[in-house]
Amino acid sequence: MHMDTALIVVGFLLVGLLVIWTFAHLSDPEEIDEDEEAQVREQTPAEREHELFEEEAKKVQSNADDIEFYSPGDSNTD
Repeated sequence: MHMDTALIVVGFLLVGLLVIWTFAHLSDPEEIDEDEEAQVREQTPAEREHELFEEEAKKVQSNADDIEFYSPGDSNTD
């Protein structure tokens, strides 16, 4: 019984390692860096800065909307 459990655990570990290895080799970091570099070269620094600012503003607005939605509000019933 203990041998069966050990074999199952080893099998799960091997499958996990295979999945991790596959994802690591499918997403080539050099290729991603080259794509990002090409995208950055297409934009002027001012455009890139403006885009980053807009992304941050969207995140802040999304957080504010979430806080407003989940806040309890006024529950005073006078």
